[in-house]
Amino acid sequence: MKKTLLIIVNIFLAIHVFGGNPDLFNKANQHYQAGEYSAAIELYDSIYNSGYQSFELLYNLGNAYYKKENFAKAILYWEKAKKLNPRDEDLLHNLELVQTKIPDQIDEVPHFVLIKVWKSIVFGLPDFFWTILNILSFLVLVYAIFVLVSSVSSKIKKIFFYIGILSFFLTIFSGIAGYQNYREITQHKTAIVLPPTVNVKSSPDETSSTLFVLHSGTKVKLIEKIGSWQQISIANGNKGWLKTSDFDPI
Repeated sequence: MKKTLLIIVNIFLAIHVFGGNPDLFNKANQHYQAGEYSAAIELYDSIYNSGYQSFELLYNLGNAYYKKENFAKAILYWEKAKKLNPRDEDLLHNLELVQTKIPDQIDEVPHFVLIKVWKSIVFGLPDFFWTILNILSFLVLVYAIFVLVSSVSSKIKKIFFYIGILSFFLTIFSGIAGYQNYREITQHKTAIVLPPTVNVKSSPDETSSTLFVLHSGTKVKLIEKIGSWQQISIANGNKGWLKTSDFDPI
């Protein structure tokens, strides 16, 4: 892998989560550097299960699972990390690399070009970017309105009229993009298959027919849940039902 470990620690969040033991993340990193991947995973997991999430934690946890050759868990935590930092080059490289190590190589159904462009823009930038852009464009809009009302110069009014129009649409655009980005981060719409093999059923019933088989590490889209069953779809558009115990949401 291009990057073996990130060791950046957010001190304030660490103190908030770890209380009297702010060095827990560092200890996990030391285990990782010593090649003690199981010990590192145990500490990283304890941090994650305490409710703390950061790109560095999720990235390192994925690295540790990769070293243990648990590719499904590596993909799971790298995909979680991708939600927080979708443009990290090393993460994207690692995800591309690990895809060659899982059994299911599924061709994705092509998306309409405008939808593809929209998703690349909205989900390709972190949520805080859209928040900042939304606030700034709204402030510019308010100032433009103030100038239009108070200025006596027709030339200045004309300039700020166009500035106001631009900032209005930018405020709307960034608001929609930020909301969709937030939903993408907070909602679990996708998952990773964990068992070595799972049978995808035609209906939420053990006795129903098997439509196809998936293997560990495959990413699925979550559609509808009924009891302990989840309807899923895969990249090529095929749909079916899995037990909720067969996957872990991203």
